[in-house]
Amino acid sequence: MNITRVDNGEYTAILKFQFVEADYKDRVSKVLKDYRRKANVPGFRPGMVPEGLVRKMYGKAILAEEVNKLLSESLESFLGKENISILGSPIPAEGSEPIDFDNQTDFEYALEIGLAPKVEFNLSDIEVERTILMADDDDVNKALEDILIKNGSAKDVEISEEKDHLFGTILELDENKQVKEGGISTSRRLMPTEIINDEIRPKFIGVKVGDVIVFNALSAVNNDSDKLVHLLNVEHDIAKTLTSDFQFTIESVTRDFPAEMNEELYNKIFPNAEITTEADFRKMISDQIAIAVQPNADRHFFNNAVSKLVETVSLPLPEEFLKRQLKITSEGKLTEEQIENEFTNYLFASRWNMIEEKVLEESNIRVEKEEVRKYIADYFVQTYFSFLAGMGDPTENEHIKGLIDNVMKNTEEVKRIYDVLIEQKLTSYFITALKISEKHTTFKQFAEELKQSESQTA
Repeated sequence: MNITRVDNGEYTAILKFQFVEADYKDRVSKVLKDYRRKANVPGFRPGMVPEGLVRKMYGKAILAEEVNKLLSESLESFLGKENISILGSPIPAEGSEPIDFDNQTDFEYALEIGLAPKVEFNLSDIEVERTILMADDDDVNKALEDILIKNGSAKDVEISEEKDHLFGTILELDENKQVKEGGISTSRRLMPTEIINDEIRPKFIGVKVGDVIVFNALSAVNNDSDKLVHLLNVEHDIAKTLTSDFQFTIESVTRDFPAEMNEELYNKIFPNAEITTEADFRKMISDQIAIAVQPNADRHFFNNAVSKLVETVSLPLPEEFLKRQLKITSEGKLTEEQIENEFTNYLFASRWNMIEEKVLEESNIRVEKEEVRKYIADYFVQTYFSFLAGMGDPTENEHIKGLIDNVMKNTEEVKRIYDVLIEQKLTSYFITALKISEKHTTFKQFAEELKQSESQTA
């Protein structure tokens, strides 16, 4: 066996592999013997098939497979011994002669490789802007209002207002405005704000117990059959064809009265904080809102960090080689035009992959299997089993464990979760390792700026 390297560009090289019969003869003979032992050929007992017949039936395929295995092993060994990092997979060198396994005993392969450039950078020298989100007064006022209502009490009132709760019975009417026999009937609590139609909503305001409201249900939700399902507690198939009028008989009117602003409320909402004034309470609410929305800005920060690193770190690539590599490895699925159109994105992704690999290596960032399981468990608890929150490690719950095991069988989903966790860890690492310039703004302003930026690049 002989291997030679010839550089044909600054970042490309041709590797030539020459194999003679002695390099692969024993390997092929061993596999042929195994085939002979297992072959099931009519007229011969197992293990008694003549070697010549086995060779005639399988020899060419075995020879090709073993020589290709030898090529793969030799390539891997050579790259490791010479400490060569390559871009993607090797491709046949231009002008390579086809192999004739019927007549050749010596084989020569010429593979072209792309040489990965050396990745060198200092994160502390690279500046990236990070937006720090703050809550504005409207955000705090809305959150405070929700807290006060949620922790307040409901009381019966005589005359309804827009945000009150009306409880009563909804009955379907026939064409004569009489209760339809066998028609739709449901008892429920609703708020006037659920009535989308601006002309019909006033009917539900200023009413009292015993009042009867006649309305067209479909018009009340502006012909949205999905909302009609919720309003009348009916199936989708029924909602799609429903045009009847209904009557709503008011049985009770209740109003949410907010809780009092005092230390009892402060301690209930934030039991681990010492809050004695309304100003401190509002400040704590503001801080909690900022923490909740900050991941939106940090995803943007991560994307900007990736772009800045790719833009800053010098990583020259053999573009013509990579285009040929793309064409060959796609096995005809990509046209020349598609390759040209997507090539800029491909180069960006290639450079980022090299940078990411370097960052992960230097920072020792990794994602363990148990972290993936914990991510899945938290998803199920937050989405379906909130009653389990705070009740120990959800990964140890037998029911949750079964759900986790099912998700872990889906390799694509596990890969997606792995990528999410890696991004989270890299984001935290970049915040400490990069040269950060901070920009403080509200979430609304951030969202507006992001929307304008996306519209300009669309």
